[in-house]
Amino acid sequence: MSIADNNAWTISASGLTVIALIRPTNSGIRDVVAKGGPVSQNEWECRGSSDEFLATTWNPNGSEYYRDTCATFPTINQWNVVSWRWSDLVGTAVLFRLNKVNITPSHSAVSGSIGNTTSPVRIGSRDHGDRFFPGAIAHVAIWTTLISTANIQTIEDAADNAGWI
Repeated sequence: MSIADNNAWTISASGLTVIALIRPTNSGIRDVVAKGGPVSQNEWECRGSSDEFLATTWNPNGSEYYRDTCATFPTINQWNVVSWRWSDLVGTAVLFRLNKVNITPSHSAVSGSIGNTTSPVRIGSRDHGDRFFPGAIAHVAIWTTLISTANIQTIEDAADNAGWI
């Protein structure tokens, strides 16, 4: 699914928060939510599968600017609630959560700045026609600000109480 953009989904000084329910059916490099077009126009992406849980920001020349990866992964054939939160224009993901638990990522920084595109936000893939998410994605929410950990927990609790996780 593609959502039109006019810089509305860009990481800003106010931050960016993404929350989704995902149910991967197999492993691999798969995008849950991504903003960007061709590689040279990527801006950010959130991936989650049974062997990958990460967030990446990109610089204007198409190189990774900042990557946060976790050694804990969503479970196959089970609903998982995942969240990513970037704090600022630096593009560092300051908070990862998986099934109501904070996950500490490892960081990999690259010089440059975050790209800013008018490319659409895509759910379940990126614009390259690859990295389609294997499984189901539900209830994606994107805020162009930081959502507090308490508010994220309230959303996760609602998903849990509804029987999603």
